Amino acid sequence: LTMIQEAYRSPRNGAVHGSVDELRQRVIQTNAVLGLALAALAMPFAALLALRGDAQLVMHTIPMAIGSVLSWQLARSGNLRWALVLQLLALTGMGICVTLMNVQSGVIGLTIGAISALYGYLLGDTKSSRTVLAIAAGGAIVQATMMLAQSNFVPTAAAMIDLSIFYVLIPLSFVAVSLAQLRQAYYTHSKAQMRAFKHLIESVQDAVARYSVNGDLASLSHTAE
Repeated sequence: LTMIQEAYRSPRNGAVHGSVDELRQRVIQTNAVLGLALAALAMPFAALLALRGDAQLVMHTIPMAIGSVLSWQLARSGNLRWALVLQLLALTGMGICVTLMNVQSGVIGLTIGAISALYGYLLGDTKSSRTVLAIAAGGAIVQATMMLAQSNFVPTAAAMIDLSIFYVLIPLSFVAVSLAQLRQAYYTHSKAQMRAFKHLIESVQDAVARYSVNGDLASLSHTAE
């Protein structure tokens, strides 16, 4: 993950699919569309559950849809930092709602927060690292406080359908999409570097040598023979 992220953040990666900001914009917008699609698919089920008195899916679906639309628009306008922050707030808020509605699912809520922080770490730049950390820490503190405050509380309401796996899959899908696109950019960048090096050693008259990080000779141009 670190190798992919560093290659993607590197200023030298501008040749990969345009600029680094264009890559971040494409990933954020893709995840915004994904979030909106998931919200649209969940909306009919949310309505059915709401008729039965279970509003948990409504509480998650509507904010996810609104956050996806707004983050897509922010990313389109070039405000990538706030687009990412908005997505992180939506995902972390979903984890908080999971804990709020059922304190026994607090571990699920904390897991959602941790996966959301990983998503922010993958897409954030150096300046946004503190914001990602603050959102993750704030969500964890809020959920821990709710879990401690309601540790002795016995729920009397009707049992709700357990949708914990569905809630966890949402931030996981965001991370999976991000890793897929960043991995592709990383390997494309590596191949571009190798092609540039090959062109260099075949074109120049001087000897060109490449050494490994340990100081060993990795390759030598034919002009040195």
